[in-house]
Amino acid sequence: SAIIYGIYGDDNALAEIYKNENYSKLLLIILSFHTESWYAVYLVCHVFRTNDRDDVQQLRDKIMENMIKIHNLSADELTLKTIPNYGFYRTINKDIDDKYKLILVNNEIELFDKEKNKILTSYPKNLNNKEEIKVLKKEIPNTIKRQKFNLVKLLVSGKKYKFSFFKEIFINNRLMNIYAKNLVWNAENKNNFDSFIYLEDGSFTNKYDEDIVIDDNSYVTLASPIEMDNETILKWKNLLNDYELPQPIMQFSPIKINDLNDTFDKLLNKLKNTKIKYGLFLNFIKKYEMKGYALIDVLSSNNSYFYDDINNQYLYLEIEKFRNNLKVDDEITIKPVFKLNDNLSEDLRKRFVYSWLIFMIWDFSLQDTF
Repeated sequence: SAIIYGIYGDDNALAEIYKNENYSKLLLIILSFHTESWYAVYLVCHVFRTNDRDDVQQLRDKIMENMIKIHNLSADELTLKTIPNYGFYRTINKDIDDKYKLILVNNEIELFDKEKNKILTSYPKNLNNKEEIKVLKKEIPNTIKRQKFNLVKLLVSGKKYKFSFFKEIFINNRLMNIYAKNLVWNAENKNNFDSFIYLEDGSFTNKYDEDIVIDDNSYVTLASPIEMDNETILKWKNLLNDYELPQPIMQFSPIKINDLNDTFDKLLNKLKNTKIKYGLFLNFIKKYEMKGYALIDVLSSNNSYFYDDINNQYLYLEIEKFRNNLKVDDEITIKPVFKLNDNLSEDLRKRFVYSWLIFMIWDFSLQDTF
């Protein structure tokens, strides 16, 4: 049976079962017997990250807790460490044989003929591993797409990683490198603090477009504009534009929030009194993988929340006067509520609030209102 085959099989067996079972509870049960397999951990961390079935989601979270203990890593570290590179090490190329290779183009996999020096639109008859290539053409774009959410988590939390960990995840893995080079990062140690971008040639440059050397003892975090003055923000925006680096997430936006302390309550009150399309709300909770929660009066409200499991902070969104027959073009009023961790620094609490305010204003198409 599939259970016996999966429990006693290797990663190839898990891949075969995954192909047939996809997001099933049966696959999760099988994965629970492979807690030391990085492929199994990858499936639990990424493929089963969200699920419409509560019983499957609860089982996934329980298995995840066990894997965290076994590997002695935090949930975010385990998730990042298990992002597969599929053989793409710091380069867009992966050799298939002497004649053909796979290349990454706009986050998609293409088959390239070395002799003819061109991308092929169909598989040659003499090509080996056609099925493996078909799987990669499907899996790699999905893997890349899933990482945007992990970047959002890093931006709102401000989690710091050792420079060696940053290099392993965001530089050596080409699939993450695609995103890393389009973002601004902070590097800090006891003696220095600087923001930087990582360039294609392997160098690091600061806001003045000067090469810098990052000390191996540094800690790296995803930079947030809330930490920067207006001059620094402008320099980074110009530099990203000069290098033609499109950002995968909303790190630098055209929306200006100059003083969060003065405007926080005003912005929240304005959001609470602004009507948006119900379809935009549905897209928002899907994009940011927000989960639903129920109040006592479930018929009068529709509620979703985002939980920052790194810093233990919440954003709650409630639709006021919710109706079951709402259509995507219907206008609704939302009520955002932040539950912050008082044990964190003020900078980290501000970062969380600022990031979500920007996301909401942008994704709800409220730029003109604000």
